[in-house]
Amino acid sequence: MMTLYIMTPLASERIDNVGYIRAEGLEGDFGLLPKHADWAAVLAPSILSYRVGGKEHFVGINGGALTKTGGEVRVATRAKIGGRSLDELARRVKTEFASAVEREKKLRARSAFMESSLARLINEIRSGT
Repeated sequence: MMTLYIMTPLASERIDNVGYIRAEGLEGDFGLLPKHADWAAVLAPSILSYRVGGKEHFVGINGGALTKTGGEVRVATRAKIGGRSLDELARRVKTEFASAVEREKKLRARSAFMESSLARLINEIRSGT
C-alpha cells in the first residue's frame, strides 16, 4: 500500500492505505501501484483519483508536481477542490483551473510586451534618438 500526501500552500492531507493512483501529467495520463518504480511528473490541472479499500476517491487539482518514492506519493498543487459527483468536479476543474491557466498566459504575454517596450525605450534614450 501507499501513503498519499496532497499538499497546497494552505493545507496538507495524508491518505493511508492507497492501492492505486491515477493522475494526468503534461505528457498524458498515468497510474501508480504500490510496487511501481519511483516516479516524478509535472501535473496538469485535472482530476486525481485514488483507491482506498476498493473505493475510488476523486480530487480536482490545479496542476502541480507528483513524486513517488518507495511507498510515499507526494502531490504539491496550488489548489485542490472536491465535488459531490465526478461530473461536477470535472466541470469545476475546467472552469476554475483552466481559466486560471489562460489568465496566467495572458499576463505573461503582457509582461513580455512591457519588458520589450521598456528595453526599446532604454535603447532609444541611450542612443539619443
